[in-house]
Amino acid sequence: MIGSILFSRYANKKQMETGKRLPVLWTVLGLLIGLPLLTYFATGMPISFDIPVAGKFNLTGGSVVGPEFLSLFLALSFYTASFIAEIVRAGIRGVSHGQSEAAHRSASGRALPPVWSSCRRPCGSSFRH
Repeated sequence: MIGSILFSRYANKKQMETGKRLPVLWTVLGLLIGLPLLTYFATGMPISFDIPVAGKFNLTGGSVVGPEFLSLFLALSFYTASFIAEIVRAGIRGVSHGQSEAAHRSASGRALPPVWSSCRRPCGSSFRH
């Protein structure tokens, strides 16, 4: 990843100096996809997937999702969902009475455009984290 960033900066600098564009896309794809694939094949393909098979009383094989991972996943999902719900609630409450009344009297009856314009930046910030 760092190599891709450094090459992109080098290509921009070279383009500013000479006017010639270097193949940034193919080099970055080669570094981000080709290098890990080369390493994977060079080490003997150490990752394997096991398909679960139904036995007499239970399943054998496959992978196991641990309770710690599941609880962490659910906690972060609920936290993010509540944060975004609070942003949308504040956006709805932020629409002035005149705008909501005009939306109710119009043919569409929707007051969503002012809500989305006020929620766009906070939601964008929450999705980056």
